[in-house]
Amino acid sequence: FHAKGGYDSIYAGKWHLNHSNTYSIPGFRVIAAGSEHRGDLPDMHVSRACEAYLRDYGRRGRQDPFLMVCSLVQPHDVCHWVRINEVNLPQPWYREMESVAPVPPLPDNFGIPDGESAAVARRRAGGANSRGDWNEDHWRYYLWNYYRQVEMVDAEIERVLVALDEAGLAEDTLVVLSSDHGEGMAEHQLERKGFLYDSATKVPFIARYPGHIQSGHRNPRTLSSLIDLMPTFCDYAGIEAPSSINHAVSLRGVLDGRQNGSVRSALVVEDNQPNMARTQQDNMLRTGRQVRSERYSYIRYFNDDKELLVDLEKDPGGMNNLAYNANYTDVLKAHRQHLVEWESRIRMHPLLPENPWPNLEI
Repeated sequence: FHAKGGYDSIYAGKWHLNHSNTYSIPGFRVIAAGSEHRGDLPDMHVSRACEAYLRDYGRRGRQDPFLMVCSLVQPHDVCHWVRINEVNLPQPWYREMESVAPVPPLPDNFGIPDGESAAVARRRAGGANSRGDWNEDHWRYYLWNYYRQVEMVDAEIERVLVALDEAGLAEDTLVVLSSDHGEGMAEHQLERKGFLYDSATKVPFIARYPGHIQSGHRNPRTLSSLIDLMPTFCDYAGIEAPSSINHAVSLRGVLDGRQNGSVRSALVVEDNQPNMARTQQDNMLRTGRQVRSERYSYIRYFNDDKELLVDLEKDPGGMNNLAYNANYTDVLKAHRQHLVEWESRIRMHPLLPENPWPNLEI
């Protein structure tokens, strides 16, 4: 955007790679460094830096266009709350919460589906809920805490949007809200991330562009991914998108209402956890894919013959595994086929085999 479009490219906050508190990010001018995963205080610092930039930009009058990344942490800090409570505290602290505010109910899919991969079972067994022996009240207080952290980040987002409005920039600025992953939310007795159920793989994609995107419109069927952000932004800015992002598509037609159908029939979500300290065999057991079509979710991990196929139209909680139901053989094979075709167009991590699905029947 800076080199090809003359944009003032601004970055503030969490840089979720090495040196997360860096002031040096290629292609960006950093105005506020992040601070690892601690969002309760740094998020305020980041939102205020973005607010100051926008108000100053408005006072100076229109000059070069800008691309701003306001990278906030919350509600990611729920992982720290979980770690702190990895042991069952002796006092019944969770019961005291009812006198402050009602804690949320457990989700309907709190149970564990049949045919689950060993990688997911191992992830659950290593979670705080197992090590601390959580009961249902623990789970409900975890949900209560998560919603409080959502409220925290909501206040910082409001600060930035108010600054954009009051600087007179809102009418000519595309704003997109998304996140890097979802949250277990007690579904299937899981918290945080590191698995491929919808609770962890679904993220928000909320866009605002007055006069171009219809206010209040919701499209629950279009299959979109974080990889689509780059070509979508390039499309709006009139900049050619990099040719290397061959799985990504622009969502501009969907956002402005010109395109009613889905931009793709299915997409693949990757759960890659390779680690140089582990053996290649162990790395493969921890690496898997979700094939997400409009109606179905198909999950499979490397070196694990177990498959999970869920009809999300009939079973939105993902509790009934249809992978071994003869009535769904064609659906199963179609999702396998999509997975193989997707994998054929990506470069595999060097610790992983080029063909991770040698015995997959399609």
